[in-house]
Amino acid sequence: EELPLREVWESLDRYIFACMEQNHGLVVPNFGRFGWQVAHRFRNNCVGPYFDFLDSFRRRYRVSISRRQAPALEVDLCRWEDFNFSKAALCFSRKLTKDHVSVGLGVLVYQIGQAIAQGRPLSLDFRVGKLVVKERNVCRFLFSSEMMEMMEASP
Repeated sequence: EELPLREVWESLDRYIFACMEQNHGLVVPNFGRFGWQVAHRFRNNCVGPYFDFLDSFRRRYRVSISRRQAPALEVDLCRWEDFNFSKAALCFSRKLTKDHVSVGLGVLVYQIGQAIAQGRPLSLDFRVGKLVVKERNVCRFLFSSEMMEMMEASP
């Protein structure tokens, strides 16, 4: 049986979006965290979308994400949901099993990591935005206008 990687990717994408829509984040194992952070700007605090690679991914593939400011403090980040393989299969796909999601996500993370480690240009579309890799160690996550509008609509 062929592994349905496209369906695994789509269920991951739906899972990330659903968590962010509910104002919390998702920790994708061996890859990264998608969520919200409080940004302290002058006298105002605002909430903005957040992405960062997990340390395990950084170490394994020797990558980092481009930053315009210092890394976020944990106290400024939203609450996190740990990725649940069963939930991804049952709630965010039409036909996947927990095993499909577990193995498929591992394959996808490995392929992404290898591409970054080899310095290959990469652009991955998520509903919440786009992970852009121009060369080895130059990675940026660009959030979608939908996420920015969601941020502006939140209290």
